[in-house]
Amino acid sequence: MSKKNWIGVLLFFTLSSANSQPYYGNTIKLETKTYGLVKEMVEDLKLQLAKATGKDFTIDTKDSTHQSGILIIKLDPSIIYKKNISGLDPTNDDAVLIQSDGEHTLVISAYTRQGLINGIYSYLDTLGFRWYHPGDAWAYVPVLKDIRIKCNQVFVPDFALRTFFGTWGTPRNKVVDKNGVVDKTWEVWATRNRMGGGYVLKGHMWNEFLWHNIKLLEQHPEYMAMVGGKRVVPNTAMKFCISNKDLQQLFVHDMVEKLNKAITANPNQTLYCLSVEPSDGEGDCECDQCKKMGSISNRVFFLANLVAKEFQKISPKAYVNLYAYNFHAAPPDFNIEKNVPVQIIP
Repeated sequence: MSKKNWIGVLLFFTLSSANSQPYYGNTIKLETKTYGLVKEMVEDLKLQLAKATGKDFTIDTKDSTHQSGILIIKLDPSIIYKKNISGLDPTNDDAVLIQSDGEHTLVISAYTRQGLINGIYSYLDTLGFRWYHPGDAWAYVPVLKDIRIKCNQVFVPDFALRTFFGTWGTPRNKVVDKNGVVDKTWEVWATRNRMGGGYVLKGHMWNEFLWHNIKLLEQHPEYMAMVGGKRVVPNTAMKFCISNKDLQQLFVHDMVEKLNKAITANPNQTLYCLSVEPSDGEGDCECDQCKKMGSISNRVFFLANLVAKEFQKISPKAYVNLYAYNFHAAPPDFNIEKNVPVQIIP
């Protein structure tokens, strides 16, 4: 079916029969290309609906005469659509529109893969499905005699950042888990609960900054943290003297350079999020000037703010991320910039 015809179905919901269709014709319909993007989630939708209803469902990626069904449509951001989807923001990767007449057709439409995923599991959530922990033992599958809903709503998560890291109590190594079952089970659980978000966060990066500037840092020992009355050696420690103005300038310059490279490499990317998270462990600077800055949180977030302000001059899509973690788990004494998402590490 052509894209034009798909959009026609989206906008007009043509109905072929007055007969009740409690299971939307037992059909999930989408284009082949869209199916390739969200195959695992569509197969999961099919599986979950079969469990709940005891009925078989078909995935249709070809032209069909069936007018009823669950339609999954990836929209083209270059096309201006009619008012039916005007509430759907093409710049929000998480946004999804779910429309149904409550009888024959349910349409899940989004501009992005993540939006379609959110739509599939928002629909299942509406039907009563729950996944409390990873694994089938923690899943709740409702018994359904009717999967229809009446809806015309844009779903957007309240939080742009929805990530959760866990080991599930099992080390990630091939001796204990040869087939990577732990990671796979965890990923399925996170997907079903619509975790993720527009921000792709990175972790510790001060060590990367150090090795990128190792020669300069060796020439300027005053840039390194003072511990026990002595400046640490660059190749044995990864903490810096944040109160040092020249170190601040070097750090900001390094991050701006990384941002410009990222923009050049992917100019149409939705957003750019670079980490300024300190290296792990202890060893923060004990010099008098750093102490005057206050808590370690004050120092770390001060440096993050410096980078964030420069990023704001370059692109409204540029963000700086770091953790609320270790000795900088507490909030600083000042506001952080609006383009600094913070991930809590309990």
